[in-house]
Amino acid sequence: MKSQSKIIDSCIFDLMDALRSPVLTHSIAWADTIPERLLKVIPIARLKSLLLKEETATDPEALAFIYTRTLESPMTNEWVDIYTHLSCKVCEEYWKENHWESVSAPKELSDYNLNYLLKPLRKHIYDRRRKILKERMKASLKKPVTQEEKADPVTPVVIDAQLSLF
Repeated sequence: MKSQSKIIDSCIFDLMDALRSPVLTHSIAWADTIPERLLKVIPIARLKSLLLKEETATDPEALAFIYTRTLESPMTNEWVDIYTHLSCKVCEEYWKENHWESVSAPKELSDYNLNYLLKPLRKHIYDRRRKILKERMKASLKKPVTQEEKADPVTPVVIDAQLSLF
């Protein structure tokens, strides 16, 4: 049985993860091109995921990661389907925009695309961002928080996380 102190620590860490963990990218070279409106919804999506007790990266996070991959080289049809599906899903959910027909995006992903490509990617992003947050929290015990970090606590920091999934 977890002690009350450990439960509180876990809840605080989960909240910090939702609000302060970095946004992972496939390529740091393209990180500064991620649309600002996408970066702004990631903490909101993470909070929603936290409330639903989902232990996986959100659709906007996966979209940001794949977006930076699209700028590197062509992708397989499976990843194009995942990318267009996520793009349309995020646009619809967060900005009430309908692009399904204009980009010919699949409204549903195949079992293979969902279970063998997207879910492992989302799990990797979730695990990696939490690991990075833990490392940063340990390091912050050794150094004070900067004025810049205090001034802008919600904007995610983009970190390179090369993967061989594509």
